[in-house]
Amino acid sequence: MPTKTVNREIRKPFHAYVGAVDLAVAKTRELPTEVITKAATFVPMTTSFVFELPSKAKSLRTGLESRSTTLTLKATGFYGDLVERGEKLVTSIRRQESTQAAVKQVKTAKAQAKGAATTATNAAKTVSTRTKAATTSAAKAADATTKAVEDAAQKIG
Repeated sequence: MPTKTVNREIRKPFHAYVGAVDLAVAKTRELPTEVITKAATFVPMTTSFVFELPSKAKSLRTGLESRSTTLTLKATGFYGDLVERGEKLVTSIRRQESTQAAVKQVKTAKAQAKGAATTATNAAKTVSTRTKAATTSAAKAADATTKAVEDAAQKIG
């Protein structure tokens, strides 16, 4: 399976999620007017439905299997629609200049951070090397001083 096909398959759940959010936002914008309109019709319907509920529950059992199959097919189709919608939205966002500029800034910042880390590492190595050299020089100077004191002590006495 080509890599592009694998990547497309891997991204399907993400695109479905993005499509679902986009659909939810679109439907939410329509909600206030629909709620007010439908509330007036649903209150009387609800009252009559409560009285008819026991007999309807018995008749619903017979059509449950076919309804389940139909809903599964609808859900599968809806999922595919959400994937397509999400892909379009993600593609649109990726193509925006602001997104491309942000990606470019992130890459630049990443390169600068890597350069700073390299500089800091090299500086630490230099400090370590110089510290070792200074320690070695100090040890040699101490040895020379000790020897000079011992020579002087022998001459004096």
